[in-house]
This record gives sequence, C-alpha cells and structure tokens, in this order.
Amino acid sequence: MDGQLQLKLQIVGHIARIGRVAWSPDGRTLACAGIDRMVWLFDIEEGHYRTALQGHTEGITGLAFMPEGNRLLSGGDDSLRLWDVTKGNCIRLIKGYSNFFFVIDWSPDGQRLISGSQDSTIGLWNVNEDKPPQSLYGHRESVTGIGWSPDGQWIASSEWDGTVRIWNAVSGICLRVLQKSDDPAIFFGDLVWSADGTQFVSGTHNHGIQVFQINAKEHYWNQNSFPTSHLHLTWSPEGSKIATGGGDGAIYIWDAATSTVTQSWSAHRGAVTRITWSPDGHYIVSGNNSSELFLWDAKSGERLRNFLGHPSAVYSVTWGVTTQQLISGGIDGLLRWWDVQTGECIRVIQAHHGAVHNIRRSPNGRILASCGGDGAIMLWDLESGEYLQTLRRDRPYERMNITGIRGLTEAQKMTLRTLGAIEHN
Repeated sequence: MDGQLQLKLQIVGHIARIGRVAWSPDGRTLACAGIDRMVWLFDIEEGHYRTALQGHTEGITGLAFMPEGNRLLSGGDDSLRLWDVTKGNCIRLIKGYSNFFFVIDWSPDGQRLISGSQDSTIGLWNVNEDKPPQSLYGHRESVTGIGWSPDGQWIASSEWDGTVRIWNAVSGICLRVLQKSDDPAIFFGDLVWSADGTQFVSGTHNHGIQVFQINAKEHYWNQNSFPTSHLHLTWSPEGSKIATGGGDGAIYIWDAATSTVTQSWSAHRGAVTRITWSPDGHYIVSGNNSSELFLWDAKSGERLRNFLGHPSAVYSVTWGVTTQQLISGGIDGLLRWWDVQTGECIRVIQAHHGAVHNIRRSPNGRILASCGGDGAIMLWDLESGEYLQTLRRDRPYERMNITGIRGLTEAQKMTLRTLGAIEHN
C-alpha cells in the first residue's frame, strides 16, 4: 500500500551515518555508504546485507551503479573506485587525475613532441603514431619548462620547486639533476635552448635568470636576488641576449654571457605572461594577465603595435609562417591569428576547453601545436588554421559507456565525460 513501510533493513556493524544510497538497475540490490568508509550491498529479496566493500580511507560522498548492473562507482575525498559487485572486489582505483599540459616543444626533425604537465610527468609523443606517449618520471612538482636541444640529443626540463633535469632524448634516461640545495624556493618558469645548443636558460621567481652550460661539470648559480619574477623569457636569434617579462610588467634585456640586465622598459599594467623574439631579431611580442598584447622594437623598446581582442590573460604567443603573422592563445581557449602590419585579428579558432597554455611552431614552419587545461595537444595547419590532429593520454575512464546510468547528477556525469567516459543520446 502507498505510504506504508514495506521493508526494514538492519545494517549489522554499521556504526556511522549513511550519506549515500544507490539502486541497481534491476532493483534487487541497494548500495549504501557513509562516513564509515565502507559500501554496504543489500539483497532486497532476502532482506539482509550481502557484503561490505572496503578500501576507501575517507568518507564516501557518491555512489552510482553502471547501466549493466554488475559494476558500482564510489567516490570520496580519497579516491574514485570501480567495484565488481558480483565478486565484491575493486577493479579500478583512481587517486586523482590531472590533465593540465603547461608546456610543449618540438623535436628538431618535427616528428615528435614533448610535453610537461601538472602531474609532474613528461610525455614523449610521436605525431605519426596513434598511441599513448612514452612517460618520463622524476619530477615531483608541475613541469613548467621544457625544451628539446637543437641537435636532438637532449631534453631539458624544469619544475616549479627549483629542480632542472637533463634527459637523453633517445632512451628517456635522466642524466643529470640540478638543484640549488641551499635555496629550494627558486621556482623555475620557462626553459629555452640557445640556437647553437650549447646552453639553455630558465626563468625564476626570485633569482633572475639561470643560464646552464650543457657541457659544464658544475652549474654556477646566479646568487643575485631580484624584487620581481622573471618566469617568462625568450632568446634572441643570434644568441647573445635574453628577454624576460617581469612580474612587475616590465621587459628586461639580459646579456646571455654575464646574466646581467643591460636594458629594461615599462611595458604592461600587469605581470607579463608570455614573451617571444621574432625570428629576424627585429621585434619582441609580449602579453600580460589582463588582455594586453604588444609588439615592440627589440632595439629601442618602442611600442609599435597593440593587438586588441583578447578578453583576458594572454598565455601563449608565437610567429606565423612569416613575421607578418602572429598567433596567440589565452585563458578563453581560443587561438587568434593577427596581421602584424595592421594589428587586425584575421582568424579566431576554438582550440581548447580551458586556457591555451602553450603554442609552438614546428621546425618546418607548417604546423602549430597547442596545449591546454583540457589535457589535449592539438595540431593545426599554421597558415590556414585547419585542424589536423589531437594527441591525448588515455584518461581514467576512457571509452567507458555511461549511457543510461542512474544516480548521478549532471555535474558528476560531466566529470566522468571529462575523464573519458562516453554517453550516447
């Protein structure tokens, strides 16, 4: 009868409040969970519990059966778990997932890409193969700078906590670790190789720039303390100068041999978020955290052009097929093509769901690679803007079909789709 209690279930041994319940698709099993960190499965026909699933180390905040009924998702502050409810065991454990790519760079032959991500891994991608990348492990924090040496032998990478690593590009073996032991709070930013491949430079939060000689037995650390950060930088084409964008909004020109500032000028109203030198050495382009994108005379520091169109922070800039075009990406996930002579925006493309963190032109000048907060590396025709290819690591729930799943909110379904699940209309 309506409104009458038809069945009362007693949870033997359950001493904590139940916070989540989920019915199996056939209505024969009820899953309950709460802050005691266990999932209890009840057989409705028998009227008692069948088993308790143990593994969570924190309270459980979400439960949902998969459409076929023999698998159950549970989520808590510690992890996501996928259970086989027939056997009562956990078949997949996810202890967090980060898919942010901060930086990318091309191999000299244009056949491979390297990526640095928020989860501390380095990925080596073959753009001609449809398979996951080779992963290099060793960093402990987000990889914020990465670069392939011009001769293709080495990869250099830097992380936020002040460590630089040099890798063999063929074997993927880490050959050297450089860390300033008496000052663990250097905080590295961009990393760029010199054109001759004998050295690379990294920007820092509180120690200006650090220039590393690849064949030096030891690295001489720049001891000078600077009142502003220099996380974003670019090397001049002839190799004698380095330009950095300051956290104070200024542009600084450094002598690469002595790591000393030779010139500076006020540039932006907020911190510089990207800077690049033109291939012919005549211009510098810089963007900031509040939509400004400017073209400068690299010798005099005179501002030549203002590119209007970004609604907010500019995170990435590179040159087009010639120095007559410029491409930029920002926090809105869009790529913009610009005419350098007129300052006009000539093309806008939706590239990423989330910020465009980095863009790089291929060595042959034909392909543009972009990476962003959605965990994808996208390849584009540099001249036309035509989409070419997507590179992506398998996400935790890649290709899992959640069509018809019950017990999940739309936000939870969106999270699963972000993690690779598919849902057919």
